[in-house]
Amino acid sequence: MKKIITIFFLMVTCLVLSQNSISFKVGDTIYYDKKYKITTANNAKILVIVKEKFLNHTTNYTVDLYKLDTVTNFYHKKAYFQTKALETLSKTGNYIDYWKNGNKMSEGVMYNNKKDGLWREWYKDGSIKSESTYFAPKKVFNKVKPFQLINFWNLSGEQTVTNGTGYYAYESSSGSEQKGKIVDYKKEGEWIGFRKDGSVYYKEIYKKGKLKKGESWDKKGKKYTYKEVFKQTTYSRGMKGIANTIIKNFRVPAFAKNNNIRGSMLVNFTVNKKGNVVDVKVVRKLCKPCDKEALRIVNLLKQWIPAKSRGQNVNVKYALPLRIE
Repeated sequence: MKKIITIFFLMVTCLVLSQNSISFKVGDTIYYDKKYKITTANNAKILVIVKEKFLNHTTNYTVDLYKLDTVTNFYHKKAYFQTKALETLSKTGNYIDYWKNGNKMSEGVMYNNKKDGLWREWYKDGSIKSESTYFAPKKVFNKVKPFQLINFWNLSGEQTVTNGTGYYAYESSSGSEQKGKIVDYKKEGEWIGFRKDGSVYYKEIYKKGKLKKGESWDKKGKKYTYKEVFKQTTYSRGMKGIANTIIKNFRVPAFAKNNNIRGSMLVNFTVNKKGNVVDVKVVRKLCKPCDKEALRIVNLLKQWIPAKSRGQNVNVKYALPLRIE
């Protein structure tokens, strides 16, 4: 038996590339903990009901997702979307997000857990908030293009951005805020971001949508400068180094050979702020010895350069599919 290692690195928001190892049918209810790991009904914080099932290469299921309200102890509908895999709830296809009162929060299309194409957002009372175009990266480690804001309405119902030009002042559901000028769908001049406590998180200068200067501050007041809003994680020896490490070191377990076991595994892991691989988990299992070998291999991938968001190191989650044939 030979081994074939398929290597794709994806943000955790874009996980699964092949068919599920567990089969679900229409009407099934799947329970998850707060980290979206499948669990029992008694331990669940989230549940998913399968509405449709497909057999194609892009979307396997359409589902309704419900979240547990810890105050009322009832589940409320949070989202409707299409997914490739129920083990990880990766999102590719139509997506609708809901407020607790049942009104739509946002609607659009997802590609590997990233917004893509035209998206609309609404305030809690159902009034329109924004229309934007997103550009999901189609290849691993591609730079993420900034979204283009088309139209924006403030809480008073006043339209402050029309056809990509105007003034944008946005407060997120978490309480953070950003504001600045938009000209021809591009950021222009000074943009400022605030944390939910009102402290300044960043200040940026743009010219025709291009970042000219960026400064950010952590919660302790330390200042960072940057020329890219987000800089992707990189492996010190490059993608070839990743492939070489896996191909050179992966050993098909004797148990798999003797029992003619073939198939895919999916390993999730995080590259933390220090560039270390942590939280390694096999989320799509094949056999115990195979899963153990997959964990060992991922833990060999050391010496990462951490990702940066506005100049500050951040944790980023990835997934690695491995296939034994």
